Amino acid sequence: AVVSTQSTGDCKMFVNDLFVICHHFLNSNLSQMDFVRKMHKRILLSSKDDKHVSIKEIIKLTAKDEKKKVIECLKTAGLKSIDKKNDHLNKDKFTFENFYKFYKEMLQDRPEIVKVFDEIKAGNSRRNYITVDQMVEFLNKFQRDPRLNEILFPHHNRDGTKKLIQSYECDKSKQKIGQLTLDGFTNYLMSPDNLPVNIFNLPVFQSMNDPLSHYFINSSLIPYLTGDQLSGISTVEMY
Repeated sequence: AVVSTQSTGDCKMFVNDLFVICHHFLNSNLSQMDFVRKMHKRILLSSKDDKHVSIKEIIKLTAKDEKKKVIECLKTAGLKSIDKKNDHLNKDKFTFENFYKFYKEMLQDRPEIVKVFDEIKAGNSRRNYITVDQMVEFLNKFQRDPRLNEILFPHHNRDGTKKLIQSYECDKSKQKIGQLTLDGFTNYLMSPDNLPVNIFNLPVFQSMNDPLSHYFINSSLIPYLTGDQLSGISTVEMY
């Protein structure tokens, strides 16, 4: 995009305001689902063609070291035809819903989520869902900070939990009767309703005039990765 300004001062003001928006603390603390949406949008914007999306760009922006896996997951998600060798996809089919299917195929099984899911449904192997009451107990026991004021931050209840299930459960028949499947539970865990930090605590509100040793330091987990960010394996061997 080309921006026309009347003076150098206007240009500097525009650039400064743009950087404030781009580097706002909320943009660095989005939910996992929001980051998946940003990845999808970035792939769309990287395309030089109005009608197609380059598979090479998808590989580059998701898992550049696992080309075969990316191709197979695109096929499984219905984005790429099995019998064609085209190096691009139709933009009309590259919706976020289809991209999210591809994303889940890339991650494949998440044993840690399955373990939590099974624990919530009390080990009932014949059931493939969580009930409203089980979800309420999980939210209050594990997801809610017990130090919070109960008036300002009340405990989760059945009505609020039913709304969560309706928001994140994919199966409409399950939505109606208040049942949450593994896919719906995963959607919830990745959603803005499950942020690890309250967004109101993100701005600097404490005194920053004390010695450095008086503060906890927030460090990145990127060094744990041995491969790409989407499907790479994490390890602590380097430590």
